[in-house]
Amino acid sequence: MCGGGDLRHAVLVNHATRRRKPMADTVLYEVSDGLATITLNRPEAMNALNVATKVALRDAAETAASDPAVRAVLLTAAGDRAFCVGQDLKEHVGCSWRTRSPARATP
Repeated sequence: MCGGGDLRHAVLVNHATRRRKPMADTVLYEVSDGLATITLNRPEAMNALNVATKVALRDAAETAASDPAVRAVLLTAAGDRAFCVGQDLKEHVGCSWRTRSPARATP
């Protein structure tokens, strides 16, 4: 299926309140002293955004926005090669225009 993703789970921990929430391991979330740190965690793919990462990033942002203990958000990324290269195109290989019917295959 185009756009599908592996939604493996890790644990989100708010250190101020010790609340836990399931979250994909492609995004890490931590709160300390009013600062929510959201970390893109796909260094092997230069933090490319696949479906699981985009869902987890949205969830982390919503969690930070709804937490009254959070006063600021830091968005960072794991690895030393790139912050984020954008959309993970490997996930959409089967969705290219070449896989459409010949009548609709004009670029």
